[in-house]
Amino acid sequence: MDFVIERGVHGLVFLGSTGEFPYIQMRDKKRIVDIAVDYVNSKLPVIIGTSAFGLDDVLELSTYAQDAGADGVMIALPIYYKLSDASIIAHYEAIASKIDKPIILYNFPMTTHLEMTPDIVVKLAEIDNVVGIKESIGDLKQVEAVIKGVKKPFSTFVGGSIHLLEALKLGGAGAADPLANLLPEYVVAVYNAFRAGNLTKAEEANNKLNRLRSITAPASNAIHAAIKGAMKARGLPIESIVKPPLPQLTAEQEKQIRQNVKAVGLLDTA
Repeated sequence: MDFVIERGVHGLVFLGSTGEFPYIQMRDKKRIVDIAVDYVNSKLPVIIGTSAFGLDDVLELSTYAQDAGADGVMIALPIYYKLSDASIIAHYEAIASKIDKPIILYNFPMTTHLEMTPDIVVKLAEIDNVVGIKESIGDLKQVEAVIKGVKKPFSTFVGGSIHLLEALKLGGAGAADPLANLLPEYVVAVYNAFRAGNLTKAEEANNKLNRLRSITAPASNAIHAAIKGAMKARGLPIESIVKPPLPQLTAEQEKQIRQNVKAVGLLDTA
């Protein structure tokens, strides 16, 4: 938390996809909520991912996060069965009726195998405390359709900084990006330069960030562990262990990642 806060991020998300939420038990999720809210202590917004297979678990963790003092929740569709548009809308209406905190939708069809189309997002945005969406998709036309389609103040984030600059140009709010755990100052540089109106500087920062993406390339099959392994190489007190059944880094992958971190001048030598 100190690492990303000191490097200028504008908010923190816990128990998202990079936070391995599907494989963490409820009691441990609640402990993470308590630690996060207490430590950040209102310095920045704290958003808790409260996605789950069923509505009951979503409500349990969402109300817990609200009572603990989180600033909002981020909720993906519950994976497994295909849901009708009416069922999707009813799911979020049920959540919104039980909590007062802002709700950020989370569209990640690659993992949920369910998709929120722009039309559904526009309808969901009619719920008072639905205030934004994280679009973890590669289709910027869909992102643009959401930005243009919602007729109230609404924050549209992308799920990867590879799309951050283009999303900002379209009117997006920013990115909730796994890479920001590893390279927060480089992600923030793109955002800050754009908001300052310096597009040239934003493009330069974006190009630099894109060059650094290769750090985790040796373990593209184990990206969660790869990010942790690279963070460790930068000097953070973290291990590359992830919750099973996510794949762990091999010794060779960990070595290659460390070499990559060293090659770009970010290896901790303390």
